Amino acid sequence: IAAGNGRSAGGGFYLTPEATVDDGRLDVCLIGDVPVLTIIGLIPKVLGGKRLEHKAVSYLRTAQLQVESDDLFKVHADGEVVGSNVNGVQLGVEPGAIMMICPRRLSIWSAESMKSWRRQRGLPSSRRMLRWRMN
Repeated sequence: IAAGNGRSAGGGFYLTPEATVDDGRLDVCLIGDVPVLTIIGLIPKVLGGKRLEHKAVSYLRTAQLQVESDDLFKVHADGEVVGSNVNGVQLGVEPGAIMMICPRRLSIWSAESMKSWRRQRGLPSSRRMLRWRMN
């Protein structure tokens, strides 16, 4: 299960390539029980930003997501472990949670111009805040 409000995570893995940060919803990619070789075969598409087209893969959009399991699991956020040995997690988008500081002379920014502006100033990439609660 991968949930995101942005197109990529963890340094370029596009598990939710159609996600948009301003729609108030999480895009969720569900991959069923498949052999490791099948997962290896899907990696080039994930790195290339393509939507995964496979019978074991499905997508959904939701404002909130709750995952529970009898087995303990790890929770990752953008490639970093944020929870270990948990048996449940709730995710949700906090609409309007990110505050932007912009020069007055610019009224409309493209995604690329925003990335460039932040990169020039050594600022981290912007993300909409995700609310996490782990059991």
